[in-house]
Amino acid sequence: MLIDDATMRVFLKDLVTQRHRAVDPALPAGCAPLAGRGRGESTGPMAEAVVTGAAIVREYRLFVARRSRPQSVAGFWELPGAEVAPGQDEQSALSDRFTSEFSISLRCVDRILSDRALTAWPTDDEDYDSAILRIWRCQLPSESTLDLDLGDPRPNMYVYDETRWVPIDELDQVSPWRDADRITASEIADHYLADDWWQAAD
Repeated sequence: MLIDDATMRVFLKDLVTQRHRAVDPALPAGCAPLAGRGRGESTGPMAEAVVTGAAIVREYRLFVARRSRPQSVAGFWELPGAEVAPGQDEQSALSDRFTSEFSISLRCVDRILSDRALTAWPTDDEDYDSAILRIWRCQLPSESTLDLDLGDPRPNMYVYDETRWVPIDELDQVSPWRDADRITASEIADHYLADDWWQAAD
């Protein structure tokens, strides 16, 4: 028996729908899900968020900050940094964050360490996204007078509520850390101790 094109199209559509309904019984008849679409996904490729972290060392002490928001990470210590906005470069993201949060300029020297995947990066609306953490070796102005024991420069309470200069061999002086930042801080300490130029420049 010959089947015309219109009948064949209807048959194939029903077959595809039945297969998808076996996976998702709630799917209405005559509808099929779009392949590759999940919560928050788009039809095209979507780049992961890039999060920058500043590695700043003075007198063998690493500058760290405690988050005050979003609520899901409030109270955790991390390397101060910022998420890179669309169209923004990584150095500008860090520089803008230090200007607004710490009222001080920042010089990004170069990128160090490998990218680190963050599987639960918190967003301002208390959701989580995947992201990539990139670390920049940074310097504060050499002419700035900072009291390291007081944690200068102090935060303006936008994103952070406390700062410390932690000895690189005593990183657990502050707690709790966000896991990725604690691991990264240890790698920064090792990198610093193996880099004579960095030690001379801090």
